[in-house]
Amino acid sequence: MRRNALLSALAVATSLSCIGGAAAKPLAFTGIRLIDGLSAEPVADAVLVVDGDRIVAAGPRMAVAVPSDAEIRERPGHTIMPGLISDHSHVGIVRGVDIGAWNYTRENILAQLEAYTARGVTTIMALGLNGAIMPEIRNEAHAGLIPDADLFGVDRGIGVPDGGPPQAMVRVSPDQLFRPANADEGRDAVRAMKARGTDMVKLWLDDFGGSVPAKMQPSVYAAVIDEAHRLGLRVAAHVHDLEDARAVVRAGADVLAHGVRDKPVDPDFVALLKAHDTWYIATLALDEATFAYADAPAWAQTPFVRTALAPDLKARFDDPAWQRDTRASAKAQAARDSLATNLANLKRL
Repeated sequence: MRRNALLSALAVATSLSCIGGAAAKPLAFTGIRLIDGLSAEPVADAVLVVDGDRIVAAGPRMAVAVPSDAEIRERPGHTIMPGLISDHSHVGIVRGVDIGAWNYTRENILAQLEAYTARGVTTIMALGLNGAIMPEIRNEAHAGLIPDADLFGVDRGIGVPDGGPPQAMVRVSPDQLFRPANADEGRDAVRAMKARGTDMVKLWLDDFGGSVPAKMQPSVYAAVIDEAHRLGLRVAAHVHDLEDARAVVRAGADVLAHGVRDKPVDPDFVALLKAHDTWYIATLALDEATFAYADAPAWAQTPFVRTALAPDLKARFDDPAWQRDTRASAKAQAARDSLATNLANLKRL
């Protein structure tokens, strides 16, 4: 799997359309910066050799024997690394500074997949709020008909009536989100998702810092998890607080799609995650993005970031008044606190 991911990343790193089985002789990429997933630091002045659909050698130039019949492609200044996997993304719901169902178009989704691919991300899991177009684009991505990142996704999300995720924030249409009022409706939602070929189930449990009046009831998320498992589906849960995370893991959730951000995790919680073999996705970028661009750090000024931003988003980030107001906001301070706790908990876990 690592070899295949690295092979796919070659196409990104070197702007090649084909490096696989069609090649008549081995290819040797030389002078590269290699991130191999094994070394503590990137390998400078490295060589990577591809023969057919296999990477057969990779390492420092002096340690790799290049086949005598290999085609040499000198690529100084280029980095080759395994393709990155985003376990928690949302594609299509945002366009520039605008959030809403109307952005969930084929054009917008494909543009975002292209932007991910250009930055080394070769596989994406879109965790919820996906509409009717998702199966079509996902199937094309799986079949290689889209020359960008492969796409997996949750058919619809499962939220709470008058609760999370707040409609005022996500502004989604009815075909993007279920809000079951009881256990039976939760099971119906899962069955509908299974019928449309969803890859996973995603539920929103928490109350978004008290900004919505209710959390998902245990009877509902227990029914959702039970029905999903009965149908062979895994469940990811949006959480914020330790006690919510503890409860949903005990109920059988397979993935925590956010880190615990209200208090330090304890040994019992660590043992619980191990006992249930629960995946933990910290999603650090969510809180960081709330304030980071207002701080105007050096990394936010790099071409890697700037070329990924829509013009109206760049204009917002560059606006001194927006930067000042954001830095001073209660929302930004809450995000800084959440990020600090998330980082400490991730390290502890």
